[in-house]
Amino acid sequence: MKEEDPRWEQALKHWREAEAAYASGEFEAMIRAFERHLNILDSLAVDPAVPRAERRGAAKLVEKIDSQFRAHLPALLHRLAELRDTSPDADKRAEFADILVRATAQLPAASTARH
Repeated sequence: MKEEDPRWEQALKHWREAEAAYASGEFEAMIRAFERHLNILDSLAVDPAVPRAERRGAAKLVEKIDSQFRAHLPALLHRLAELRDTSPDADKRAEFADILVRATAQLPAASTARH
């Protein structure tokens, strides 16, 4: 029996790091850990050395996360803006502002065409 790819364990480790950072309110650390988690899943999904079923499993996880993220993105951006505007801690306000700027910069431009 072939050994499991160690990237699965790394992905799980980063997922747990993201959960712990979220629980402690460390949103920058949460985002970094979650990005590492997704990057590992992406690498598993496209690596021809990974068994086909595992590639499909990784791709399905990425797709599920992407679809959930897209579905909740407007509410997330709204919440980040609220936190940026209302947090009593100036450092937290700056952190939320930075996250919001980076998130909106990565979004595709909205269409100006009439539908």
